[in-house]
Amino acid sequence: MTTETKTGNGMQGVVAQGDVLIDVKNLRVYFPVTSGIIFQRKVADGTEAARSFAETAGMGLMGAGGLIAIAGGLLFLVVVADAMRARALQGARGPRSGARQSV
Repeated sequence: MTTETKTGNGMQGVVAQGDVLIDVKNLRVYFPVTSGIIFQRKVADGTEAARSFAETAGMGLMGAGGLIAIAGGLLFLVVVADAMRARALQGARGPRSGARQSV
């Protein structure tokens, strides 16, 4: 036996009696865990934990890359500060030897 169905968008379909339209097994629904009443912020829970070695290794690699980026930025700041300090000390000593002085 077949049943003719009509959907809301005007399309028609034919479904045989006993046919399975959707078969879902082991469905899990995760709801976000939030904290706060006015400002909702997401709190890490078990659903966001790394589940495999590949995911854990990927997170570790991203963390190491972030640390390298921070170390590079700090090294840049040290080099720039040292160059500025050297230039300020050079200006405080007066003109370099061999440089002309304007009268």
